[in-house]
Amino acid sequence: MILRFILAIIGICFGVPCMAEMLDRPARAIEMPLPRYPESFKRDGRSGLATVVVRVDEKGISTVEQVMGSTTDFSFAAKAAVKNWKFTPAMRDRKPAVQRLEFIVIFDPKKGVEVLGPLFP
Repeated sequence: MILRFILAIIGICFGVPCMAEMLDRPARAIEMPLPRYPESFKRDGRSGLATVVVRVDEKGISTVEQVMGSTTDFSFAAKAAVKNWKFTPAMRDRKPAVQRLEFIVIFDPKKGVEVLGPLFP
């Protein structure tokens, strides 16, 4: 996952379409509340991550398209948080456009929850 993140930073696209070069402006996060750590996992000291593909529509509304590499509880927590994420929409030809973004959500019982991304602005 770390290698994938590094490659994404330098512009190599994996997993979802890389549309940044076709956009006038990528979608921008306005509000991204962190997912809740599943209590049973936190209590048991379990860690994990979820890679989430998010669709941001022309109104800036986010929906989960796919969750990869996650247990069910971490998946559920990540999906629930994305419902509350707000974005300004991407722009293409001076019009709002749909964009897909990928985020990595890390659950660590000692450090809490961290969101990395978007990996494909």
